[in-house]
Amino acid sequence: MKRICACCKYWSPYPLIRGMGACTHPRGRESSKPGYSSDPACILFEPREKPKETWRELYWCEDCGHMFTADELCIHVSHSVYLKVLVLPDEHERTVAAD
Repeated sequence: MKRICACCKYWSPYPLIRGMGACTHPRGRESSKPGYSSDPACILFEPREKPKETWRELYWCEDCGHMFTADELCIHVSHSVYLKVLVLPDEHERTVAAD
């Protein structure tokens, strides 16, 4: 397994920009500061496990770009699946469509 941020269990991807995210470890390097998924991992690196149906109700698939339920986990077996996504405090002000 590669020792990059995207392979760490504390990595939280940003859903609107592929490859961006932040470390969610409370003592993580520059915690909550955005970074790239390909950045080298810090010393707090812990490998990310494959999600299990019993973990939670919703998951994020970075490959498909959407949330899904545990019932659909079998469809996303070979995808990059995360337990949470990065939500910025001013997310509600961002618009992705033009007038």
